[in-house]
Amino acid sequence: MLTLNEGMETLGIWLRRTREARNLTPEQVEAATRIKPRLLEILEAGNFSALPGGDMQARGFLRIYARYLGLPADEVMARYEAEVHGLRYVPPARTPPAQSAGALPGSTTAHISPSPAPAPVPLEGPRRRWGTLETLLVGGLALAVLVAVLAGVSYLITRSASATDGSATVAATPTPDVTQAVAAEAAQVEPTATLPVLQSTGEGVTLTLEATEHVWVQVTTDDEVAFRGLLAPQQALTWSADQRIAVETGNGAGLQAIVNGQVIGALGERGQVTRRAWGPRGELPVAAGGP
Repeated sequence: MLTLNEGMETLGIWLRRTREARNLTPEQVEAATRIKPRLLEILEAGNFSALPGGDMQARGFLRIYARYLGLPADEVMARYEAEVHGLRYVPPARTPPAQSAGALPGSTTAHISPSPAPAPVPLEGPRRRWGTLETLLVGGLALAVLVAVLAGVSYLITRSASATDGSATVAATPTPDVTQAVAAEAAQVEPTATLPVLQSTGEGVTLTLEATEHVWVQVTTDDEVAFRGLLAPQQALTWSADQRIAVETGNGAGLQAIVNGQVIGALGERGQVTRRAWGPRGELPVAAGGP
C-alpha cells in the first residue's frame, strides 16, 4: 500500500494545488483538455471510483491532465496505482533541490526521500558488449511500427480500389425466379438490432480513445478530419463535436473508447476494419465504405 511521508499529499490534492499554483480555472482546463469541471472536481478529490467510465476513464484523464499541468505522467500513474490498487509506490530517485521562490506550493519533492545509492560496480570483469539485447529490442520495435504503417497503407489502397470497382460495376437484371427467391429470403431476415442510446448530455458528443497497441486511426468531427495517424500503446486522446464523431481503424481490438463518459470498450475484433460513429444521443449508423 502507499505509505505517505509526514506532510505528503494525496494525488488529488497534488493535482489541485498544481492547478491553483498556475492560476488555472476549471473552465480553462476544460477548454484545453475537454475534461468537464464536474469530472475535474472528482479527479482533484481523489474519488476516482465515482467517474462514470471507471478505471479506464480515470487513467485516460490522469494522463491528459498530467501533460497539461506539466507533471511527470509516470509519477502520476504510479501514485494512482498505489492509492487505488494498493501497488507499492517507489518515489523517483532525486536529490531535493533548495526551495526556490518559484516552487509550486504542495510540491512533493521535499517530502520524498531519495533512493539509496546503487552498489559500486567492480572495475574488473568481462565487459558487456552492445549489439545483442539492445539491437533486438530496437529492431523489434522498428519492425512493429513498420508493420502497422504498412497495414494502414494497404487498408487505404484496398478501400480506394474497392470504391473504384464498385462505381464501375453494373448490376445485371435478375430473372423472375431469382427475384422471387431473394424476396423470400429477405422476408425471413430478422430486423436489424437497434443501436444503443447513450445518456444525452445536451452539450454535443465527447469521445476518448486509448490505444492498447500500435494502431492506425482516423477521427472525424462534424464531417472534418480531426486526426489521422498512428497511436502508441497507452496513448489516450479526446475529441468533442456538436453533432457527430466518427472513428475508422484497421484494427478494432486495438482501441478502447469512452463516449460521453460511458465506456464502450474495444471497437471491434483483432485485425477487423471498423467504422463507428456517435452523436449526442448515442451511436449512429455508418454507411459501408463511409467515414
